[in-house]
Amino acid sequence: MRNNLRRFLHTVTLRCALFMSLVIGMPALAQPPNGSILSIDATAGTAAHGQLFVITQTGQRSVFSDFGAVSQGVSGIEPNAVAWLPATLLGPGAGILVTDGSGGTGGNGAVFKVDPQTGARTVLSDFGNATSGTLGSYPIGVLTLGGLLDSFPTIYVIDAFAGTNGLGTLFQVDGRTGYRTVISDFNDSSKGTLGGYPNSIAWNPGLLGLLGLSGNTIIIADGAAGTMQYGAVFSVTTDGNRTLLSDFGNSAQGPVDSNPLSYPVSVAVAPIWSSQAGSIFVLDAQAGPAQKGVLVKISANGRRTIVSDFGDAAKGPLAAGLEYGALAWQTGQDAILVQDGNAGSNSQGALFSVNPTTGVRTLLSDFGNASSGSTGSLPAGLGLVP
Repeated sequence: MRNNLRRFLHTVTLRCALFMSLVIGMPALAQPPNGSILSIDATAGTAAHGQLFVITQTGQRSVFSDFGAVSQGVSGIEPNAVAWLPATLLGPGAGILVTDGSGGTGGNGAVFKVDPQTGARTVLSDFGNATSGTLGSYPIGVLTLGGLLDSFPTIYVIDAFAGTNGLGTLFQVDGRTGYRTVISDFNDSSKGTLGGYPNSIAWNPGLLGLLGLSGNTIIIADGAAGTMQYGAVFSVTTDGNRTLLSDFGNSAQGPVDSNPLSYPVSVAVAPIWSSQAGSIFVLDAQAGPAQKGVLVKISANGRRTIVSDFGDAAKGPLAAGLEYGALAWQTGQDAILVQDGNAGSNSQGALFSVNPTTGVRTLLSDFGNASSGSTGSLPAGLGLVP
């Protein structure tokens, strides 16, 4: 009986999806399978308005949504970060969220929701529309939380230039209405150490969080905070209080790069099943002797160690500085995905897989190589389909 009901519901779901696709004039596509890699390219596609790629675990790319194609919805301008939006008990259905730093009213940015079946885009939150909450300026990172037993999804967006004096703001965005609430203004000293250019975001549940108790924190990399503005990594509570976890200009916490133009650009937290569980990993752009960027591991007390220098050929293929890099944990493998918008053939971008223990790199997908699928231009943010 249960199996028959399951087959019936599956059939109804597929028929509904097909019907809706006919109604809106779009093909019914297969949802990206679990473990797929989501990559947002800021300048690929029609009129260089960006593209959302789906990448397999073997590095094969396909275009899922062309942000310059009006047939798929509202056009983008500079899409830069991507995250999977889980379905919840009372919230909207699953989808893909993409931040656009220059989209929305007045170019103040936007968060798009992409249909996981068709690639169609709608605007979830227009950061230039005051009726949707406090205005933004340049949303650059998105984090989503939730599951089927949660009532609604939780969405956090980091904006690099919003807030007082343009030092950045952490927003919470309502998954149904797109309404924005300020969680932490990085120029508000009552919330902790000041920021400068917060540019990426990750979730750190901690041991208590994994047990459903308190202890959850948000990890944010900032490219211009800390000593001599060398950058920093913050731990932020869900009520917005900031703690400076690692100061990239403080030699007591680890190596300080000699290039004053190096800065943290992306952050990820190792999942519980990883050999590195709970450790924080950060990309430091333009760091290292060759200034190609380095992958840094940060311990619970803020100590930094270099895992992989992307200018060291002994560790694998080289990067190009990680100016527009991104991080994610590779599904099913204890490895870190690192994306560089300027590496690869013809400098069209590359996706690397990095061993978090040895720092050895392999090239997973070369965005300039057409044999691996549609080519890219400037791949930026990374996400995963859980």
